Amino acid sequence: GLHLPVVFRGSGELAGFIAVGSAGQVLNKNSKSVYADESFTDFALGLGPDLCGLGKGYGSALLNACMDFLKAEFPDDGLRLTVASDNLRAKRVYEKNGFKTVFEFRKFTDTPEGRKLIRYEIMQL
Repeated sequence: GLHLPVVFRGSGELAGFIAVGSAGQVLNKNSKSVYADESFTDFALGLGPDLCGLGKGYGSALLNACMDFLKAEFPDDGLRLTVASDNLRAKRVYEKNGFKTVFEFRKFTDTPEGRKLIRYEIMQL
């Protein structure tokens, strides 16, 4: 997979990241079958925590820039992302931009607070 930093134009300040391909997947025995459909480009994105929830549209701007980039690079592919189900702000941004949940699963994931069982959703456009 590919990891790319996302910076603000002008200042060059780090705003977040984009992960493309396998780097954008959360694999377990149940999710592998969904990711096997190679007619989609998988991606994940993250916005710096200090930029989340401000109501300034940073999440939408990051998603739209990411979608524009991926559609230009992979014009024949659909787009697919995976999000933690409890990340309601991100899910709202994705849904507003046409993404629909097609699969849900749980996976034990290492977090700063220790290993947790997290519910994920795979969304497609």
